[in-house]
Amino acid sequence: MPVRLLASLCLAVCSAVAVAGSAGAQPPPPGPSRVLIYGCAVPSQPGCLTINFGGRDYNVTSAVPPIRPGNFVNLGGTISGQPTTCPGVNLTDINFTPTNAFCQ
Repeated sequence: MPVRLLASLCLAVCSAVAVAGSAGAQPPPPGPSRVLIYGCAVPSQPGCLTINFGGRDYNVTSAVPPIRPGNFVNLGGTISGQPTTCPGVNLTDINFTPTNAFCQ
């Protein structure tokens, strides 16, 4: 019987400490979303370059150096809320690695 009482008391104290410790915790502010995609870079309209990944088009026009159209690349970029005339989800801060594959 004393073992059960001690176990229950320990459980109650540990639960109270956990709740009290998390009561003042604030989630971190949302930051820019980073995506990792891969695919073929294709011109979507004059002056624009997109990659379709997961059923969504991503605007990769701002990549420096520019991605060569028709190349298959692995790419990371930050989703930007900045307006653009190019279609797709606008990406900035783009890093990419060309592969030896070419698009069909």
